[in-house]
Amino acid sequence: MKKTALFATAVLALAMSVPAFAQFADVPTGHWAYQSVQTLSEAGIIQGYPDGTFGGKRALTRYEFAEAIAKAIPQIEKMCGGGAAGTAGACGATGATGATGATGPSGVNTPEFQALQSAINEFGPELKAQGVDIERLNRDVAALGQRVTAVEAEQARIRFSGEANFIARADITNLGSVIDRDGRTLASNTPITNSVLNNVVGFNDFSLGLKAKVNNTTNLNAMISAGDYLTYALNPGVTNGGIDQFLLWNMNIDAALDLGFLGKTQAVVGRFPFQLTPYTFKLVDPDSYSYTSKLDDGNFVMDGAKATMNIGSIGLTAFAGKDNLGTNGTNVLSLLTPALQTGAGIPFTQFGGARAVVGTPFDGTLGLTYLRAGLAGGFGQDNIFGADINANVASIGVTGEWAKSDPDNTLKAAVLTTDLSNKNTAWNGKLNFKTGNLGIAAGYTQVEGNYNAPGYWNRLGSVVNPTNVKGVTADVNYAFTPGLTFSVAGEFLQPEDSAIPVAFRTATAQGQVASIAGANLDKANYWRAGLKYALTSANSVDLGYEELQLTPTAEAGANTDKERFISLGVGHSFSSSSSLKLLYQIIEFQGGSVTGLADSRGGVATAQFQVKY
Repeated sequence: MKKTALFATAVLALAMSVPAFAQFADVPTGHWAYQSVQTLSEAGIIQGYPDGTFGGKRALTRYEFAEAIAKAIPQIEKMCGGGAAGTAGACGATGATGATGATGPSGVNTPEFQALQSAINEFGPELKAQGVDIERLNRDVAALGQRVTAVEAEQARIRFSGEANFIARADITNLGSVIDRDGRTLASNTPITNSVLNNVVGFNDFSLGLKAKVNNTTNLNAMISAGDYLTYALNPGVTNGGIDQFLLWNMNIDAALDLGFLGKTQAVVGRFPFQLTPYTFKLVDPDSYSYTSKLDDGNFVMDGAKATMNIGSIGLTAFAGKDNLGTNGTNVLSLLTPALQTGAGIPFTQFGGARAVVGTPFDGTLGLTYLRAGLAGGFGQDNIFGADINANVASIGVTGEWAKSDPDNTLKAAVLTTDLSNKNTAWNGKLNFKTGNLGIAAGYTQVEGNYNAPGYWNRLGSVVNPTNVKGVTADVNYAFTPGLTFSVAGEFLQPEDSAIPVAFRTATAQGQVASIAGANLDKANYWRAGLKYALTSANSVDLGYEELQLTPTAEAGANTDKERFISLGVGHSFSSSSSLKLLYQIIEFQGGSVTGLADSRGGVATAQFQVKY
């Protein structure tokens, strides 16, 4: 029970007609009782008339305020044990001495109790004139405050939170074999159907989180996941419904430690969510049609430990762990085990390393990352080094990241004949400028063909994490009104090295190569535009357009591959914790000389009802 709920009974006599949800209009900020009246009003303890005053348009008097407090005194006395005493019973035998109890509550220190105590002291003469025992009233209020403090301390010890999602999906195929934005083959492809109602599937996803305070420095965190959504979202071959499963998604001990010369350290041991930077260690979103916090925040699930500390001005995080959600009986959560981004598709299963962050001039940060990742099957390890910067110079923002992968000789000899120690870097840089309602960004990116890391650094329609590409990027967004915004972005890429194939992946393939554009790719141009309109505070409409063009070299042919995604989304918020989202997306693919795929056309419709608690 919250403090305001406890107060409600104690000061029930203060309620007058309809609640006023703001401060009282006839009490100016310079009034002697302004702070107390405002605090008690915001907490719902003191209420006024519909126009926000105590007595129409006339000012609140000292006598009226004292009278309102006096009327609440009998209720306060009852809550504090001030009622009539019952008949005394016979004394029992003396019991054994019990163990020493825990330290009691520290006393009243909440703003509402302070305000009430201040008001009692302020209106002492008026209360005495009405026959109120001020000393007894102060004792009663203090006792009530101690009870509230004790109840709140117990409530703070264990807290529950969670999320429930009910997702429906249907698709339609009009031509060819359609693949959606995440790389899934539509269920309506076989047989081809023109009715979206013929392929409706539903998914459930439930999360229950627990945070228990073990002591003043240690917490236990846990999350249980249930439902069939994860086995659908994390397995590219599942299209007509997932398999129900029950998972311990995370469980860890989070403790604040004092390690002497290392200073204060926050340590986490157990199963926990974790990510580093886009180029080094980040989960690819496997389902762009629905939102769940477990899959959309970029975190992998890792069993192990991490420690975060400050050494001087340097923030340091050290970590070590392994994937432990790869297999659950017959249900494989495959994408939670990132794969080496080569045709071999060897999973990374163990991780260790550190990340340091230090402040820079211009309110910026500089980050340094080292990740050593072990590969399944005895194929050795991959070393990944990274650096990133974020700074602001006047109205210009500067962001950038550089990374290098360096697999050891075991992997080089056993998996690929290619020397992965060459052409193995990736980097990007971007300048951001904002003036008024207009935001502009321009940058450059380059990812060499042998760069390998379990990251999530780029997405071009259905293409995820392309390698052996380089080119410029641009973003523009403009807010016509607070509720109406328009954005457009583009990337104009070409092969970094014509002797190395350009590798394209999909979200459901995670780190494995989904298709090879090859040396016949001349350029890849990508556009994205979106319009967001908030009809009301609870209703919104989104329009989106994406197009990727893969142009072949003159030797390969003249036909350009084109894929388009045209989306219409509608959202409604029932409250701050519950919402409904509807989406329909038209998918078009025009085959060409780069991929050699045939034309296709279809659509995907989704509905998601989400409740957070």
